[in-house]
Amino acid sequence: MDLIKELKQVQEYIKPNAQTKPHFITDHIISIAHKLLPWQYEKGWLEYSNTHFNASFMVNELILLKRNEDSKGYRVFERFPLLNQVKKLEQASLF
Repeated sequence: MDLIKELKQVQEYIKPNAQTKPHFITDHIISIAHKLLPWQYEKGWLEYSNTHFNASFMVNELILLKRNEDSKGYRVFERFPLLNQVKKLEQASLF
């Protein structure tokens, strides 16, 4: 969120033209198995809905992606190393 606040302050400098406005995502989402078929989702829900899940991972960098207007794909626009900063995070409940 801090990075988005800083980017919004300089958004006038990152506009490619007057008609295009940068879009900053404020709801961060990590998609997991987003292409499941309905029956796969239902089967998984029955199996895992009452299961406790806990995990952690290390993040080395943030990657800013950019999509061209004429393409559905994204390309890497900039990489932001996190400078080995350690953050204590707590996992929210999934179910």
